[in-house]
Amino acid sequence: MDNATRSQTQSNESNGLRNVCINHESWGEPIVVVESLSIIAGNIFVLVVLMKYSRKRFQPLNCFIAQLAVADLFVGGIIFWIGFLSSKAFHYVTLLHGMMNYGILATASSASTLAVLFIAIDRYIYILKHSRYKRIMTKRVVCLAIGMSWALPTCIFIAAPAMGWSCSSVCDCRIYNRDQNLLYCIGEQCSQMMTPFKKETLLMGGVCLILSLLSSVLVYVLIVVKVRRKTKQFIKNKRRKESEMKLIKTMIIVLGGFLLTTGPLAILCVLSYFHNSRQLHSIMRVMVVISNLNSILNPFFYFLRIPYMSKNSKKLWRSFFSRLTSNGRHREIRRISRSMQTQENAVQMIEIASHLEVLDKYNVLHDPHRNQEICQDDKLPARHSTSSMPWSSHDLL
Repeated sequence: MDNATRSQTQSNESNGLRNVCINHESWGEPIVVVESLSIIAGNIFVLVVLMKYSRKRFQPLNCFIAQLAVADLFVGGIIFWIGFLSSKAFHYVTLLHGMMNYGILATASSASTLAVLFIAIDRYIYILKHSRYKRIMTKRVVCLAIGMSWALPTCIFIAAPAMGWSCSSVCDCRIYNRDQNLLYCIGEQCSQMMTPFKKETLLMGGVCLILSLLSSVLVYVLIVVKVRRKTKQFIKNKRRKESEMKLIKTMIIVLGGFLLTTGPLAILCVLSYFHNSRQLHSIMRVMVVISNLNSILNPFFYFLRIPYMSKNSKKLWRSFFSRLTSNGRHREIRRISRSMQTQENAVQMIEIASHLEVLDKYNVLHDPHRNQEICQDDKLPARHSTSSMPWSSHDLL
C-alpha cells in the first residue's frame, strides 16, 4: 500500500508539472531595457503634449495619434515585462501566463498598425473630401474605430486562447524544462514558433498585419496621386496644402518604418503556418525587438515633422525648465531669508544678552544684602547700602 501511494503521488506531481515551465524568456536584458524604456518615455511625452495642449475643437487626427501612442506604450511595457522583469520575478511560469503575455503583445502591435491605417484614412477624407470631413469623421465614428482596433485583436489573441482555442492541453512543460529547443506541444495544429497558440491564430494575425500595412500604403498613394492631379484646386489655400502635404510625408515616413520593422514579423507569422519549426522561436524574438524600433522613432517624427506638435512640445519644455529655474530661485530666496533671519536672531540674542548683563550689574549694585556681602568680603563699609542711610526714599519726596 505504501509503494502504491508513493507512486500515485509521484504521478500526480508529474502531471501537475505538465503546465509549469521554466521561464527562459530573456531577450538580451540591456537591449530590451533601453528599448522598452525609450518607448515608454517617448510615448508618455506624446500623450502629455496632446492632453496639455488639446484643442477646443474635436480633432480626429489627435485621437488617432493618441491611440498609436497608447498602443506603443503597451508594447514597450509588455516587452519590458517579458524580456526583463518576468525572468527576475518568476522562475517558473504557467502556459496560460506565457500565452497572455504574447497575447497582449500581439494585441498592442495590431492596435498600433490599425492606428496608422486610421490616420491614413483620416487624411484621405480631410484632403480629398474636405467639405464632408466633419460629417464623416464624427466623435462616434472615431470612438467606434478606436474601440474596434482594440476589441478585434483582443478577441483573437487573448479571449479566444484563454477560452480554450489553444494547444495548452497537449503541451508538456517537462520536455521544455529538459531542452527548450525540443517540441513540447504535440500536434499539427500547434504553433512551434509561439507556443501554446495554434497555427491558425498566427496566420490570422500575420495576414491582418500585412493587409493593414498594404491598405495604408494604398491610401497614401491615392492621396499623393489625386493631390497632384488636383493641384489647381488647392492653389486658393496654398498654406493648408503645404501643411497637409508635410503631414502626409511624415505619416509616409512612419508607415515606411512600420513596413521595414513590423512587415518581416508579419511575414514570419504567415510562413510559420507552412514551416512549423521550433527554431523559428529564436528568430521571432529578434523580429519582435526589431519591430519595436518604429515605436521609438514615431514620437521623433511627430515632433520634427508636424508643426503644431513641434510647437507644443517646445512650449512644454520651456514651461518645465522655467518651473525648474523658478523653483531653484525660490529655494535660493528661502535659503537667503533663513540665513538673514538667523543673523537677525543672533543680533537680537546678543542685544538681549547685553541687556541682561547690564541688568545683572544694576541688580548687584542695588541689592543691599548682596552689597553687604561684597563689602564684607572686601572689608569695606557698605556705603551704598540703603539701610545705613539716615533717610528713606519717602523722606526725599
